[in-house]
Amino acid sequence: MDWASSFEETVNPFNYKASRSLSLFNSAQRFVINYYWEFPVPRYSGFKGKVLDDWSMSGIIQFQSGFPIRIQTQDDNELISSLFFLGAGAPQLSGPLQIQNPKTNGGFYLNPAQFSDPTLGTFATTRRSICCGPGLNQWDVTFSKRFAISEAKYFQFRADFFNLFNKTLFVNPDGNFSDTTFGQIQQARDPRLIQFALKFFF
Repeated sequence: MDWASSFEETVNPFNYKASRSLSLFNSAQRFVINYYWEFPVPRYSGFKGKVLDDWSMSGIIQFQSGFPIRIQTQDDNELISSLFFLGAGAPQLSGPLQIQNPKTNGGFYLNPAQFSDPTLGTFATTRRSICCGPGLNQWDVTFSKRFAISEAKYFQFRADFFNLFNKTLFVNPDGNFSDTTFGQIQQARDPRLIQFALKFFF
């Protein structure tokens, strides 16, 4: 919890406590596992050993709940606009917050119809951050093969898969009520990426 999550954010000058909300850095749950596994295959000799021996698998798996969404409005119904900082004004939320599936709602994660400008000269009762944006479910995996030259020198072939299952990992939607894209997700994290590498250790 905080009153502002960056230098650019301003607080309600008439009621500082009204600006207290979930920090934009808050993530309620985060789970990360990092592993390395050498395949337990028998040791072979000759060409068969060159192909089947010394394979390993490693990776990072991440699960994380979403970050709060910073909502604001530049319509200045509060009559305290700022040219250089994020204002303390926010649109008024009506009813329980509705989270939508952006894949089936034109990219909209929030329902803009739930929000409106506050009455002129007043502040909305909506907090400056609402919980929460899309979470993270990412699997990064590496398969590697060692080709020994001597005891201390060897080549390593690697195949790296980032976002192995090619999940669509959305970032937070536009939280500016003054934008026509308010509530809509504008971008996603990287899709599946694959790279190959050959390293020489000596």
